[in-house]
Amino acid sequence: MKEVNKKWCFFSKIAIFAGCLLFFLSPWICWSSPDSLGIFLNPTTVKLMIDGPPKRYVAEKVVKVAVRSGISHWVLQCQATSLKLKGSKEDEIPPERLLIAVTSPGQKKLPSEEDFTRLDEVVVITQGGYTGPSLQPAAQLWFALESRWEDKPGEYEGKVLFTYIANP
Repeated sequence: MKEVNKKWCFFSKIAIFAGCLLFFLSPWICWSSPDSLGIFLNPTTVKLMIDGPPKRYVAEKVVKVAVRSGISHWVLQCQATSLKLKGSKEDEIPPERLLIAVTSPGQKKLPSEEDFTRLDEVVVITQGGYTGPSLQPAAQLWFALESRWEDKPGEYEGKVLFTYIANP
């Protein structure tokens, strides 16, 4: 039986600014040795405009995920926390209203509504194996938010935690 390692890789900060949702995604690569995994996200900021009635709003930019791996098998996953209104102890947007769709690298077509998954539970982004020292395109991430009338305007913050599980 192989040993399975679960490692924290990085997290991203999420914020909503009075009608605008911004994701701050770390471009950090955790490649430190030949038997590790490096992840790169581009762009590092995704803007999502909330400029109308309650509905699902999809970010205009897609986040490209590239991976560099010295591991024979790995799984990359993510999960979000609640978005909390700055200056308030009570107002928040729960993570089940923050959504993600994962597509193949290079796909230009917007995913269908059924392709989006809630981020209140762990979502598998991609999985793979050894790539060597070169960075390989792995996936694209499309973010969306389901707004509601009760969402107060202002700046919201939260986190998207990316983790990987390595099975050397």
